[in-house]
Amino acid sequence: MDKQTETRELVNRLVGDLQPVKPLRLARLYAACLLVQLGVGFVASWYLGFRADLTERLDDASFLIIVGSLVLSAAVCTIVAARSAVPGLGVKRGISAALVMVPLILAASVALSSPWGGVWQGWAVLLKGGHMCMQKIALVAVLPWFIMLAVLRKAAPLREYATGMFIGLASFLIGATVVELACDVTDHYHLMFAHYLPVTLGAVVVASISAAALRSRAVQGPRDKQA
Repeated sequence: MDKQTETRELVNRLVGDLQPVKPLRLARLYAACLLVQLGVGFVASWYLGFRADLTERLDDASFLIIVGSLVLSAAVCTIVAARSAVPGLGVKRGISAALVMVPLILAASVALSSPWGGVWQGWAVLLKGGHMCMQKIALVAVLPWFIMLAVLRKAAPLREYATGMFIGLASFLIGATVVELACDVTDHYHLMFAHYLPVTLGAVVVASISAAALRSRAVQGPRDKQA
């Protein structure tokens, strides 16, 4: 048996059990993930309602900048999560770092500018008044996080932690947007610790969980073939 025949047989053995897969359409993937975030945001806002002074706040430049930053960051993080899930794609580290810093920048900006004032009354008062907003952000984030995780697992991501981080970040940003439109508290301490910082904290916490779920998909494939 010559070398060419041996090589052909080796290739046939390696690829003989491979099954054809559907091509991944990036535009559809982006659209699906964005629709999930948008749909959850609308439903959650309808359920939780809007702050009584929303019409007045829409004339406030500071409020519009904050809400716009949350919405835009959520959309960009959703796209980045989808790109990170596709082998061979991704974004530059500078962009990734900037997106992770968005909630921290918002918290720092509100603390420094104090657009609507604020009085420090101690941690007990802060947590008592802010824990409901934190819970609502987390509850709103659960559904888009779970759906995006299920969708992006199919792309067989190799950068599991980065993908999981941005899935969580996008989902918690949607939660923060919904709460920002519903909560009528303007104290900058409340906004910092109950609206913005929980986004980064939540994303970091769920990143490892998401990475484990995405990694289990990658391990499951080869095992299924061996079985």
